[in-house]
Amino acid sequence: MKPVRKPLRMLRPVPIYIISVGSLKKGDVNISTVSWVSPLTKIPPRIGTAIDKSSYTHKVLNKYRRYTLSIVGPDLLELAKFIGTRSGREIDKISVTGVALDPAGDGDTPYIKNSLGYVLVEVEKVVDFWSTTLFAGRIVEAKAREEVFDNRWNIEAIPFPLHLAKHEFILCQGKLTTVVKTKWGIAMKKPWRTNIDKEE
Repeated sequence: MKPVRKPLRMLRPVPIYIISVGSLKKGDVNISTVSWVSPLTKIPPRIGTAIDKSSYTHKVLNKYRRYTLSIVGPDLLELAKFIGTRSGREIDKISVTGVALDPAGDGDTPYIKNSLGYVLVEVEKVVDFWSTTLFAGRIVEAKAREEVFDNRWNIEAIPFPLHLAKHEFILCQGKLTTVVKTKWGIAMKKPWRTNIDKEE
């Protein structure tokens, strides 16, 4: 094995999210691209999103303590790339891109209208991590387009994008691995099956 210069890239590919912060009623909405998102607890469902302290998104999120994560589909890749490389301090990303927004369940926090789905998060804890802040909170609403999500993402129906590195993406479509049911749950087929083979 060889040393890895950018070790965080070993943790990719990951889904791509557009974070929306601010208030539709007050007209101070900002959107940006994020991928540093992690589940934290199952019951109730909580997640954490790491945001760079120098970003405009960080400033607005600190004010409102609510945000949505819109899940990016293939038709939003160019938008995600653009807004992830521009600052909300310099341009109004909503007017420049013409992206359509709808209010989430609280009636004020927006999400991207033609995204695959979104979660609305109410921030409960803010944790400092050097150059970033982890905004951790409870998912208070989760919605997805019916044709693309039914207990899991339907990658047989749509190409599902993942972020690989910088401006490189992977489009996943169709089954990537075959799974089989066992009495313990789910296991991959051979060659990864070992002890399971003895318990047919």
